[in-house]
Amino acid sequence: FILGMACRMVLRQWADQNRRLLNLLSNGVILFIVYTAFCDSVESRVWEKYGIGLTLQLLASVVILFTTVSLLILGVASVVQLSREDFIAAVFCSVKKTLAMGVPLAPLIFGAHANLGLILLPIMFYHPFQQFVCGLLANRFASEQPGIGLIGNRRKTGRRPRQAIPLQGSDLAGQALPATEP
Repeated sequence: FILGMACRMVLRQWADQNRRLLNLLSNGVILFIVYTAFCDSVESRVWEKYGIGLTLQLLASVVILFTTVSLLILGVASVVQLSREDFIAAVFCSVKKTLAMGVPLAPLIFGAHANLGLILLPIMFYHPFQQFVCGLLANRFASEQPGIGLIGNRRKTGRRPRQAIPLQGSDLAGQALPATEP
């Protein structure tokens, strides 16, 4: 941990300047892990053994799982009457799963398992499906006026509205602070 924090202090500026390259490298490593897992699966004839039926069942299961969790969150958010912002956060955070986290962990958890490609298949279906649906929802939420549409009219929750973080030179109420002498 300490070594990581020390490296961060030294490499942070370089990483910020080379973010695009680092993202490309990260995605390349994930793609390589997926590719090798599927190559191992093809070599050990996993796909001939299970066929297209299992793949279609898996795809249907991913859609059902995503839809069930989304509807559950919609129901709970409606019952507790979340604010618009909290509702949107709940919708997006509840179903968020990522290849970037699942794929590198799979070989660590399952080792050099011949069926690793089959094990990775659900998240490989889930991730793009989630990206597609969340992209549609993001566009809808962005174009929707508060209190209208998918979110509907939400009763006030009795909580204080969130305050913006004050900028330097202003107090919590957003009032300009008097200039101070250096």
